[in-house]
Amino acid sequence: MFLVRKINPTIDKVCNKLQEKISKKALKNGVIIVTTFLIIDCTLTCYAQDQFITRMVVENNIPIYNKEEIEEKYDKVKENKNLDNFIKRFWGNEKMIKTFPNIKIQDKDFNTIYLNTLLPEIEPYYIKIFEKK
Repeated sequence: MFLVRKINPTIDKVCNKLQEKISKKALKNGVIIVTTFLIIDCTLTCYAQDQFITRMVVENNIPIYNKEEIEEKYDKVKENKNLDNFIKRFWGNEKMIKTFPNIKIQDKDFNTIYLNTLLPEIEPYYIKIFEKK
């Protein structure tokens, strides 16, 4: 009820003022720019997670079903030095664990492996209240 009574009318007033001061074409262009940025960000985030999981599987020899494909993908990235350096610089282990502390995979025996347990020296940004068991 608080959101409907207090927050929603405020947002409506801000939207109405924006419509008065900025043309519809400029608003549409702004929405297109922001949406494009979000799509690019989501795509790069998915790629970064995929590269991180690939790296963790190969470097820690985790038995998964499609391990041969993962190793081929890992080798292709390692062959391309520019791409490998880019990934290490922007999506290194510390960055990925701090950004996605609960990222996990399943091995062939359906055991869940939290990737942060493979890198215990990296502390997450948050304080743990409840421990995983």
